[in-house]
Amino acid sequence: MRRYLCSNFFTTYLPLPISGSGSFFDSDDNTLKIWDLETGEEVVTLTGHHERVNAVVVTPDGKQVISGSSDSTLKVWDLETAEEVVTLYGHRDRVNAVAVTPDGKLAISGSSDNTLKVWNLETGEELFTFTGHAFSVEAVVVAPDGRQVISGSLDNTLKVWNLETGKEKDSCTFTGHSNEVITVAVTADGKRVISGSYDKTFKVWDLETTKELFTFKSHISRINAVAVTPDSKRLISGSLYEVIRIWNLETKEQVSLLIGHTQSVNAVAVTPDGKRVISGSDDKTLKVWNLETGKDIITFKGHTDKVYAVTVTPDGNRVISGSSDKTLKVWNLKTGEELFTLTGHTESVNAVAVTPDGKRIISASLDNTLKVWNLETREELFPLIGHTDQVYAAKVTSDGKRVISVSWDNTLKVWDLDRREIIASFSGDGPLRCCAVAPDGVTIVAGEASGRVHFLRLEGV
Repeated sequence: MRRYLCSNFFTTYLPLPISGSGSFFDSDDNTLKIWDLETGEEVVTLTGHHERVNAVVVTPDGKQVISGSSDSTLKVWDLETAEEVVTLYGHRDRVNAVAVTPDGKLAISGSSDNTLKVWNLETGEELFTFTGHAFSVEAVVVAPDGRQVISGSLDNTLKVWNLETGKEKDSCTFTGHSNEVITVAVTADGKRVISGSYDKTFKVWDLETTKELFTFKSHISRINAVAVTPDSKRLISGSLYEVIRIWNLETKEQVSLLIGHTQSVNAVAVTPDGKRVISGSDDKTLKVWNLETGKDIITFKGHTDKVYAVTVTPDGNRVISGSSDKTLKVWNLKTGEELFTLTGHTESVNAVAVTPDGKRIISASLDNTLKVWNLETREELFPLIGHTDQVYAAKVTSDGKRVISVSWDNTLKVWDLDRREIIASFSGDGPLRCCAVAPDGVTIVAGEASGRVHFLRLEGV
């Protein structure tokens, strides 16, 4: 790559590939031109595209050129005869980038339709489509081994794709819910994921195979919260109605109801010993339940608005809650006493999490920020700023070093707590509402407002 051509209309820069014979190609007037680099003479013009040519690439043997155009097509040209060999149709918007595998058998294209497509150059057949970017794909490159493709997008992300499987490397997305996925949880054994949705169902997935195992449909209203007992045998769900349901994950049956809240149940958590459930509600209270008897043991009162988040410290002694009143409260689980209140957020607190050592709290808010608090000194340590819209969920990895957050800005972010910075980001196709981290600390599940469930892996961060 020796020169760059500036397009006045789009004010972007287009790379000009050099062929093995020393010719190069220009693409600004719907054509491709072949030039002799030694004499500077134009050898031939290739015409056929109806709109601007945005990308060109030469096959490794130097015999063919592939061009991508704003007319949504790719064309394959014979360099010896200067004839069009085949046109590749499939994209629904302009083609911005094209790459060829080292063996010269496959072409990969990136488009403003947010997808990449893989083509068989011999047959002209579209083999498969990579979807996952939220905005236009602007750059594509093939790894030297010919097995992976890297794409760059206007969604500010790069994605790595497996050319052999046709999937995004170390991540996958599943559909099945017909409405927003609002809550997700991972069983303590790390084998299953539970997703709850506004479609009034929750689904159980196999985390290893990422296959849907079964669906519970007994709720008559949207599901707001799910939690799993430490033995991975029981599931607790809270819904728009004030009822909390307990399910047996082995028999797939509902085993009991917890009745006591007077409004929607927004959050549920289980104590480390698996004996008690804590719930937070629109009725501004938290309740502690005996999981065996189903009895309401104690009610925490103090918030002045809806309770959206609940978690328990690792020692099982304290409960932390987050509310629409913009505060976090810390409670004594045994006595029900409010110990103290943490203030600093300027909007509703949607999520709370505690580090495994029990020393720090992480809160997520509609004010677009996360905050890290010292549980002992009761002070805010620092904010985590990077999301551009409301933050709906936050989780801490098992080693206590990283925080995972999801936001209405369509992104999941991974934060290094020591460095206080973002170290990785994933973009969904729409707003992300919830997340969970598996016990292995590297597998992440995120629920999207569209109903999709994303399975991701943290590698090398």
